[in-house]
Amino acid sequence: MEFENKGIGRCIVLKESNTSYSLIYSITAQQFVVVSNLDLKTGNWLHGTYFNKDIDKALFYFNERTRDLKYER
Repeated sequence: MEFENKGIGRCIVLKESNTSYSLIYSITAQQFVVVSNLDLKTGNWLHGTYFNKDIDKALFYFNERTRDLKYER
């Protein structure tokens, strides 16, 4: 899925969880971001953690966030 964010430009969703987290890549800014509460229509999200070009750290963070939330339900 592609979308546009006013701050970091054209983005694609790489991975989504059944919680509120998504792993995205900004094509324009060339960086990975883990976001919460992504709205694809507006391109906005509630919180974002930025990882520059480090996909390993971004994926680790995404997995940690989504694993923790599974047990809180």
